[in-house]
Amino acid sequence: MQETSPESQETLRERRVATFPVSLIVIDGRRTVRARTVAKLLHAPGFSLLAAVDAVAGVPALSPTLFRGAPIVALLDVSVADPDCLAGCNALRATLPQLRIIITGMTVMHEDVAAYVHAGATGFIMQSASPSQFVETVRHVANDEPSLPRALTMSLFSQIRSHAAPVAGLSPADQARLTKRERQIIGLLREGMSNKEIADRLYIAVHTVKRHVHNILEKLSLHSRLEVAAHARTPGERP
Repeated sequence: MQETSPESQETLRERRVATFPVSLIVIDGRRTVRARTVAKLLHAPGFSLLAAVDAVAGVPALSPTLFRGAPIVALLDVSVADPDCLAGCNALRATLPQLRIIITGMTVMHEDVAAYVHAGATGFIMQSASPSQFVETVRHVANDEPSLPRALTMSLFSQIRSHAAPVAGLSPADQARLTKRERQIIGLLREGMSNKEIADRLYIAVHTVKRHVHNILEKLSLHSRLEVAAHARTPGERP
């Protein structure tokens, strides 16, 4: 039997991945972009479409038997607003744990990479990705290979390093009740920022900021943004 060279083995592997059947769910609130994404993927061999919807709530109920066949990959765009993308990722993972989730439309400045990973995403596609990069990421994730663009690597590491960073003025008990994102938002509330300004700073939707503020108020048993800012002031700091 003739021994297969390393180069031939790599070629065979690429061919196998390229023709690996994958079922797709595309979730994007922008109809035109959603249509382009579907066309881009269906142009590649091995892909079939299960659903293309504008919100996570529109994803059809999937029978467990479907997951015994081709892997099912959901492409969830950061533009999704009902619920927001991170909440949608959590919801998909909770209802369909076998689903493989890719977050699309990412930018270099995105600060939610670690949160998406924690929510169950195993792949990310940049807003600037080429069609070949787009397709390659889907294939890797379908093959149980996590995929993170190099442009987001430093962002992920910085988020891991800062995950436990405390907010000055909060007690250890308060710190433990809050997520990293909630602590970030408290710091910005102390600076007097509006929801829109916070959303722009953190590259998230305004309604996402509102949800975080609501959660902060509940966790700290407070009633307003001003109370949050006052609660987090360090001793001796003037209002």
